[in-house]
Amino acid sequence: MLTGGRVCGDLFDDLWALLNTNMNVQVLKTHPKFFLKLPKYVRSKQRVFAFAREVLEWHRANPPVDREPRLIDDLVAGVDENGRPYSDAMIMSGIAGAYFAGMDTVASTLSFMLYSALKVPGLLERLHAEIDGVWESEGGLTPAALRKMDVLHATALETLRLYPIAPFTPRTSTKAFEFEGYTVPAGSEVYVANGIPHLLPEFFPDPEVFDVDRYSRPDQPKTPHAFAPFSLGAHTCLGAGAAEVQMMTLIATLLRTAQLGLGQPNEVTIFANPLPNPGREFAFRFDGMRKPL
Repeated sequence: MLTGGRVCGDLFDDLWALLNTNMNVQVLKTHPKFFLKLPKYVRSKQRVFAFAREVLEWHRANPPVDREPRLIDDLVAGVDENGRPYSDAMIMSGIAGAYFAGMDTVASTLSFMLYSALKVPGLLERLHAEIDGVWESEGGLTPAALRKMDVLHATALETLRLYPIAPFTPRTSTKAFEFEGYTVPAGSEVYVANGIPHLLPEFFPDPEVFDVDRYSRPDQPKTPHAFAPFSLGAHTCLGAGAAEVQMMTLIATLLRTAQLGLGQPNEVTIFANPLPNPGREFAFRFDGMRKPL
């Protein structure tokens, strides 16, 4: 909605098929390229880009004069590094990308975050107390309220540490280099395992323990780049900050309004298809409403 002002509706399955096929073929390379020619994929791609074209044309015909501007308006009005307007293909990729990020990376991390909130002893009670207190003192879920939710923020950080959505980053070497006695030729596919330090005790004591208090302890090691759930360097995820805000906003709203519990099975299994997720069989239990919004 922030990007294009539209929900995807019945386009969800097409977006899912387009995202997962491209990830498996182009990024992870676990599927052969003929998957990109299968009728289901071709139909899904056509429908997604027809939707993106519709969103783009609406924004061109309805400039942000009497409404709040959106990201698409910035892309339409913006220019590239050479001063040229962005192509339609670039803008439509930006439109589709917003839906991909919300339905896969953020959604999977939210599932792990809610699982942890319900599973870790005593954490749900702490979250309820913090969310209710700040919500009522601030008169709702405002930006100022989010900034005061330290336990909720720490829960988001621990989720990103233990369940990183991008535990490795695929890259291609532009030139040959030596690493730990190995020669990596130019043009090689390289996977940077940025998630490994998350589970090393020299960076995070008792690394397998979900501990929301580790970030406020003075003796917690502060090692630059050890925490890298959004990758590192020039290609760090552009949506890193937005993802944290989405996670905190949705979990705060859910825990404020709904009484939730773990469904069966109550242990999470991590599937990597194509990115880490808890699988389609994982479920939560709704036990009724807690408080009105």
